[in-house]
Amino acid sequence: MWLAALATVATGIGVTVAVRERLRARNFIDPRGPRFAACCTESPDRDVFRVVTFNIQYAREIEGAIRLFRTAPGMQDPDFVMLQEMDEDGVRRIAAALSLGNYVYYPATVSHGRNFGNAILSRWPLEDDAKVILPHLALFDGSQRIAVRATARIGARRIRLYSVHLATMLDHWPAARRDQALAVIADADAGREPVIVAGDTNAPGLWKMFDSRGYRCISRDLGGTRGRFAIDHIFTRGLDLQGPASRGVIRGADDVSDHRPVWAVIRRQ
Repeated sequence: MWLAALATVATGIGVTVAVRERLRARNFIDPRGPRFAACCTESPDRDVFRVVTFNIQYAREIEGAIRLFRTAPGMQDPDFVMLQEMDEDGVRRIAAALSLGNYVYYPATVSHGRNFGNAILSRWPLEDDAKVILPHLALFDGSQRIAVRATARIGARRIRLYSVHLATMLDHWPAARRDQALAVIADADAGREPVIVAGDTNAPGLWKMFDSRGYRCISRDLGGTRGRFAIDHIFTRGLDLQGPASRGVIRGADDVSDHRPVWAVIRRQ
């Protein structure tokens, strides 16, 4: 009898391992790629910039996202767009619709049968782009998280840009998510240019990690961006809000994504 019971347990363990292997993510571990990019359209130099960050759930509702960019006050005519949960086709379509001829996209992993990663779209050429691989794989499926970095060349000046997507609260303990935030901060600290970090932090309160290290959270106190939780943010170093009302969260479009877009108008200090 005990042999039969042991065989049953062993079979159960084998099935569990097999299921976990099937669910295990396919990560793109090479920091150089895959890489998808377009370059190099120029625009006049300026001192004021409109920034939008949007996690478009699994890049499913691209046409709905384009509609928001064309019609929602605050999202129209952006200069920089940071996107998360994207595939390369969705990035290309949004860039074309917004006439943003400069973009870079790196997938982190494959999710729901398509590439899954972050993108930066810009009105100005992008240089020094990179995939910043963040520490700690997800506990359940081993998926990888990244930030995408690029530097916008605006005349003779530069702005360092990041599109970030940190792990969820189910993927990691708080200490691991803080490590991911610190990895982005360390990379941004390596440059001397003004910086914009934007994206999905996936945890209420994690904005304080950036804010305390010199990357001001200009989207704080705007209310929920995923349900009642404020987890999508814009951070700046060396740049200020144009004015107290120059920021917002787009509401009433939950059919497009489970996250709401966040926008801000910022200026050089």
